[in-house]
Amino acid sequence: MSSGLTKGWGAFVDWWRVAVATVAAGIPLALVPLFTGEFVLHVLNIGAYYVILAVSWNLLAGFTGQFSLAQHAFAAIGAYASGLLIYHLGTPLAVSIPAGILAAGLGGYLLGRLVLRMRTIYLSIATWAFAETYRIVLTAAYDFTRGDLGLSVPSLYGNVRPVSYYYTFVAVAGLCVLITHVVLRSPIGYFMRAVKDDQMRAQSLGVDTTRVSSANVT
Repeated sequence: MSSGLTKGWGAFVDWWRVAVATVAAGIPLALVPLFTGEFVLHVLNIGAYYVILAVSWNLLAGFTGQFSLAQHAFAAIGAYASGLLIYHLGTPLAVSIPAGILAAGLGGYLLGRLVLRMRTIYLSIATWAFAETYRIVLTAAYDFTRGDLGLSVPSLYGNVRPVSYYYTFVAVAGLCVLITHVVLRSPIGYFMRAVKDDQMRAQSLGVDTTRVSSANVT
């Protein structure tokens, strides 16, 4: 492997094993559209979307021990930031999609810095309150967000056929799994486990537990 992959965050990753797993999983997934109908692909697209959410939530709750209930709110922030830019300003997808990703990441980081000093049930309540407040605001600001009716925006590939989006969803889900694997094998991954095992002891050893956790929310 190139030196760039074997240094820094990727220094502790077994890239050969990653490559084998990618090929072993990628080939069957690439052949799925040849043997299934559009309904099955639609279900798989939704499944891949929830894989993305589950992997990101597991990084925070499963490996850092911080139980957040706002993960879906950050997905909504990204979606609405992108959609509102298109709906109100006619922003092209090449600009609105990265802007949505940036908005979701910034929102996650800011919330993390505010609430991740809390623990256990207090953290859960704070993140749930944020998510519920955001939902209420989206519904109430009907003139701007169209509330529960949703936004009408151009499709990414000019159509809404599931097969057009299957490979995109699967590829993004796979990329999220890979990034998570690299993070967990990096030094910050060990800090995350330390926070989960004993947050106070991790702090006493010099780990910035709030920073580590808020980076995972982002």
